[in-house]
Amino acid sequence: MIHSENTIVSIMTYHTSIRTVNVTRYITPLREGGSLPAIAEADDGFMYVLKFRGAGQGVKALIADFIGGEIARAVGLKVPELVFANLDTAFGRTEPDEEIQDLLKASVGVNLGDLLIRICFQRLQN
Repeated sequence: MIHSENTIVSIMTYHTSIRTVNVTRYITPLREGGSLPAIAEADDGFMYVLKFRGAGQGVKALIADFIGGEIARAVGLKVPELVFANLDTAFGRTEPDEEIQDLLKASVGVNLGDLLIRICFQRLQN
């Protein structure tokens, strides 16, 4: 059995080349799929597609995304930068959508973000 908090911390310790950012702003949910990922901004000024530890699939889905992304990078595929994204306990308190607010509360701590490529964001807005 995987112990979620210990697993994420172990991955962070093992793979030090992955940057860690702090999420500063929730921009919009991506209501595609069951995990309710979102576009969020971090303290480095970049936007990320954020995948939450508190989503229905849980931490195992984040680990699978992380491993898949790193395998793709290792074989030379161009993939967006992965970051560990810290979500503070105060984050999302003003979110009006109860489902999203519950997700954010359940996701305090380390989550996974994919650097948002601007062209993808422009297509999402159209």
